[in-house]
Amino acid sequence: MIVELLDINLATTTTVGDLVTAINGMTNASASINASGKIVITAAGANSVAFNEMSSAVTVGSETKGASDFLGLNDFFTSAKEYDDYQTAFQSSNSTSLSIAGTLTFHQASFGTTAVAYTTGNSLSDIATAINANATLSTAGITASVIADGTGYRLRVNDNGADNFFVTDTSTFVSSQNLKPRDPGTSDAG
Repeated sequence: MIVELLDINLATTTTVGDLVTAINGMTNASASINASGKIVITAAGANSVAFNEMSSAVTVGSETKGASDFLGLNDFFTSAKEYDDYQTAFQSSNSTSLSIAGTLTFHQASFGTTAVAYTTGNSLSDIATAINANATLSTAGITASVIADGTGYRLRVNDNGADNFFVTDTSTFVSSQNLKPRDPGTSDAG
């Protein structure tokens, strides 16, 4: 039996904070963000919460997920994937120009947003250096490194405090280099 229904429009509910506020407007449910940065939805009394994502879509990097999958709701099987550790696909060189230019924008609750520009002459190592030179990211504990992986390399960006962050791109670095969250405990092939 449905006790209460809330239809959330993701076109106008653009942040997790907006989602929490919308849910907190309900009579029989409440929401909060815990210390790990995860959303917690609680039903009042003996009620339960169900989440139907319908046609919702949330895009982070090169992945698009339904809202319930993105928020980790209604998951029968879950993994330890977090958004505090990203890496690119395998690259044969850490010093060859990637021949693309744009801006990576980092989003995190502690600082809002900050941008890191990259130019057509930049390599994986150059982009790691630019990320590490950003004072806002450095203060937040977000660092980048190029790691050797067999006979090639990957760019790895992580938050040493395990705080979730997101990366958006004005060009094609995220998609062409397949920058995505690492999934601990699973293969990093590709």
